Amino acid sequence: MLSELSGTGELLGTILDAIPASIFMVDKDVEVLGVNRKALLMLSQDPESIIRRPAGELLHCIHSTETPGGCGTSESCRECLVRAGVSKSFSANQVVRQKVQMELVNEGDVSKVSLLITTTPFEFKQKMFVLLILEDVSELMELMDLLPVCANCKKVLDDSQEQQSVKKHFKEQLKLVATQDLCVMDKT
Repeated sequence: MLSELSGTGELLGTILDAIPASIFMVDKDVEVLGVNRKALLMLSQDPESIIRRPAGELLHCIHSTETPGGCGTSESCRECLVRAGVSKSFSANQVVRQKVQMELVNEGDVSKVSLLITTTPFEFKQKMFVLLILEDVSELMELMDLLPVCANCKKVLDDSQEQQSVKKHFKEQLKLVATQDLCVMDKT
């Protein structure tokens, strides 16, 4: 499906389509040149209708309609982390990976979505391109907000911004008591 990469063979297309993240091949202006199957399902549009259209417009970014020029022309677009990631990949020839919060409009309803974006540059036939990879991490972010556990020390940050053990947090906040003698993970 990546129209610009058709010369690389069927195997590459099959591999890209098997990846469970939305992948967009974009140019410097963040216009879409091709997508994998997951991105096509996400956009739910005809493959031919997405080529050479701005990614923000295709994703229904709330800021893509703020000015007559569309995606990339509003004040908000200057601070767009997706656009900044693509620009940095082009200018510094490096991979950029960051979490982004976007507001998307669908039939008048605005929803916030948390995305992990990766932009990675590559050259093909002496032209530079960037793969823009979008992974929806909204559910993960909601879970982290419910129970913010430090990956290093395994302590929970409570409402007063104090760190406490998970056991103490469950006892004080949820009135749950952990067993002392039994491990639910022990299968012996």
